[in-house]
Amino acid sequence: MREEDPTTLCFDVAQITLTVVDLPDAVNTELRACEDPNNLGFADFTLTDAELAPAYPAGNSNFTADIDNGGSGITVTYHGLQSDADNNVSPIADGPYANGTIVYARIEDNATTCYNVAEVLLTVVLPPTANDTELKECEDPAGSGMAMFTLTDAELAPGFPATNSNVTADVDNGATRTVTYHASQPDAEDNVGPIGSSGSFSDGTIVYARVEDAATGCAGIAEVLLTVLEAPDPEIQFEGSPVIYDMCR
Repeated sequence: MREEDPTTLCFDVAQITLTVVDLPDAVNTELRACEDPNNLGFADFTLTDAELAPAYPAGNSNFTADIDNGGSGITVTYHGLQSDADNNVSPIADGPYANGTIVYARIEDNATTCYNVAEVLLTVVLPPTANDTELKECEDPAGSGMAMFTLTDAELAPGFPATNSNVTADVDNGATRTVTYHASQPDAEDNVGPIGSSGSFSDGTIVYARVEDAATGCAGIAEVLLTVLEAPDPEIQFEGSPVIYDMCR
């Protein structure tokens, strides 16, 4: 750099060192989450999962890459627009987002204040098909209104009454799924309180089958109606004229 006095025209020269600081790493990634059955097309996303090593579906929702490439000394904020990320305004929080939403992660180096931006694609994963069905069993004991049911018959192709108790449909639609049975829909949705695969149930009981895809961790819920068939009247009936029996004394 040359610095000159305009009056005397004397000057001096100084050296300026220009240093280019590297931007922090920023890697695009994808988060996946199961569709909310009460808000179709949307899912709840934890945006900070993008900063973790991918472990979908077992450990977190990150499917592709750690957006900051495992870096330290950085601050990550999430934004709905690229311009908001560039200007570091209007950060957004975790919550329900529609399938295909792109969130922009601003990755800023705390020491240099230099930043980079990564795209985070939010993918809503649909649940596997879960078909409602009905199981039928004969009353036992007679007059009790109860019957013994094998709930796993709901996972078979309907074969009532010849081969199984399933009347209507295969709850897992013929696919290889993990199926558990629950006494209430909330229990099935939360995957808690599973009941045994067989037992005695009253007529009209509804059991909820959770049909889970092991590859995604997402589940569909099916209703299994349990119908108890009334036992036939044990009285002996005769057709035509009554039969008369002689008894020896």
